[in-house]
Amino acid sequence: MEMAVDLTKANLNRHYREYYPSLMGGFINRTEFAQYEEYISNGESVIIHGKAGSGKSGCAKHISSFCENSNIPYIAIRLDEKTLKKPE
Repeated sequence: MEMAVDLTKANLNRHYREYYPSLMGGFINRTEFAQYEEYISNGESVIIHGKAGSGKSGCAKHISSFCENSNIPYIAIRLDEKTLKKPE
């Protein structure tokens, strides 16, 4: 079961990376990144919210890259694409 979860996690993360390509091959540096990295390094969660076009996807992509480079487990999903279903 654990291997199946790992494969699903890898697929979700890959799908997210492929859906949001980086601008000109990199990130727009934001002052918030250092704060996000500190929270995550301390085992805390980060919730990103804001209006359309405010840079949420770029922040999420930076966070996922940071986690991957730091060997911190993460799952990146697009909630506008996933439907939560009530367990039967």
